[in-house]
Amino acid sequence: MKCGYIDIADGQIHYKTKGTGTCIVFLHQSPLSSDEYTDLIPLISDRFHKLAFDSMGHGNSSDPPREFDIEDFARTTIDALNKLGITRVSLVGHHTGALIAVEIAAVYPDRVEKLILSGCPVYSPEEWKTFLSQPMTRDIPMTEDGSFLVKAWQKYHGLTPDSSLQTCFKPFIIALKSRTRPYDAHFAAGRYIVKPKLGMIKAPTLLVSGDKDMFINQLDSTRRLIRNCTTSVIKGGGLFLNFEVPGEFARAISDFMRRQKG
Repeated sequence: MKCGYIDIADGQIHYKTKGTGTCIVFLHQSPLSSDEYTDLIPLISDRFHKLAFDSMGHGNSSDPPREFDIEDFARTTIDALNKLGITRVSLVGHHTGALIAVEIAAVYPDRVEKLILSGCPVYSPEEWKTFLSQPMTRDIPMTEDGSFLVKAWQKYHGLTPDSSLQTCFKPFIIALKSRTRPYDAHFAAGRYIVKPKLGMIKAPTLLVSGDKDMFINQLDSTRRLIRNCTTSVIKGGGLFLNFEVPGEFARAISDFMRRQKG
């Protein structure tokens, strides 16, 4: 994979790229980065141009000039694609990345060929309020002896207790960088009203969930809100699907890209 930076009005967006041909854009969950797809991207044919962005305020991209909403993350993704001269793509989004993908597909329908949403959260404002009231790892106060790192690790591993320590350690290390960033995109997700946007999607859509994902119970109800939508459940996948079972997720993406026509 090659890496690069794109200059847009709000700063710089960092990206990874591999392959040529029809473009698939990968959008990560918060507080991670394009590193979420490092294991998965090489498993998809290089006949596709695979492009993974660090959303602004994540990974090696610039911090946004203000607290972003999901609409801002979508707009800056389109800005980056414009700078690269890419007009039409398929989108893969996981958790927060799925919401960004929904916004792009709904508001910029001519830009989206196919849509793959993994663990797409469809919470009511009240459910988001409850979710966001739980302290994240970045909210654990720092201590001189470093014991806060143990507490953060215990909380993070608790999100996927069935995953191996090695699997959980990768996203944990990536997420630690979020402590140095000014904003938490989970709050952007909490402000986003997703249901009306799901009904605006025109692209053929694959709705994916790991069987251990926290949003799997929403799979059928979400499918009914999207036209031309199929579903897939990936055994052994959860919050860190891309680290836990990258081969199975890559296979689901490849199969969908082959069988569906935009």
